[in-house]
Amino acid sequence: MYQQQQDDLKKNFTNFHNDLGVQFLFVERIDAAKNEFNQVLKVDPLNQNASRGLFECDVFSEVGNISANLEVTNKQLNALLNENINDPLPYLYLGDFALALHQNNISQLDKAKNFYITAISLNNSIAAAYAGLGTIYNKQNETDDAIGMYKKAINLSNWNEHYRNNLAHVYYDNEDYQNASLWYKSTLELNPNFLLPYYYYSNSLRFLGYLEQSCNLQERQIKLLENNSTKNQTINQGIWSFHSKPKKLVALNNYDMKKLYAYYNMALTYYLLGNVPKSLEYLKKANDLYVDEDSKSDIIELLNSDINKLQEKKHNFMKQPAEFINKFE
Repeated sequence: MYQQQQDDLKKNFTNFHNDLGVQFLFVERIDAAKNEFNQVLKVDPLNQNASRGLFECDVFSEVGNISANLEVTNKQLNALLNENINDPLPYLYLGDFALALHQNNISQLDKAKNFYITAISLNNSIAAAYAGLGTIYNKQNETDDAIGMYKKAINLSNWNEHYRNNLAHVYYDNEDYQNASLWYKSTLELNPNFLLPYYYYSNSLRFLGYLEQSCNLQERQIKLLENNSTKNQTINQGIWSFHSKPKKLVALNNYDMKKLYAYYNMALTYYLLGNVPKSLEYLKKANDLYVDEDSKSDIIELLNSDINKLQEKKHNFMKQPAEFINKFE
């Protein structure tokens, strides 16, 4: 009787943590999933579900890694799929894999879409598959579908700052700055150390004419940018891409470039507020950074694109555009 109780407790424990690990993989929280599967293996080292889950974590963590061996990752994903064609997770991560490769082959978008749709057909609670579809629809300029998919992802993963940020960005790309502001705000409420949304949120407020609010947000962003603990967080590393107008890609490849754009933005907002001394203070901070001339030129072009958009809004603080455009060139 006692042994049966122990076996039941062990089974309940392993089932609970295995299921939780899978749920984390549905939202691509791989480190959290690893922890759950390791909990199972501590009490049941031969548990097959946990062993497979841990292997999936190792494979999935390589998806999107530009330094990974693509052939190895692809073979591992397909091996997982062939072992169990009813497991939705390999389809999800094959979708991510195809999406990561689409820059070199546009047909990969259709392949990714099919993988995501298959994953959802096997389990309609996979938030990451909806988010993946949202990304594809946004790239294909199918705005309403993109918004719908991201909202489904958020409904399934309400605490995911990436999904909220991506939804906000769809609105931003379509110059719906009111909705963009609402979703960027909710993103930062979840994770106030997430630096990327600050650029778009403060720009959205500035496009709407709310200079003071934009200024306050940019000041918060710069304090975080100058904090080493924030700099070292995973969410704030990697390349951030922005589009100037017309659609030229400007990639912020390192931390000083990210700071440079923030300092220029802050200088511009203070200038529009009529606070020239503070504007010059941040312009000096920008000039003191070591950024190569080509990168600096790209960021100035990005800033000028923002200025041109502001001119289109015909705000009363845009009466002397030539004067401040010259100041930042």
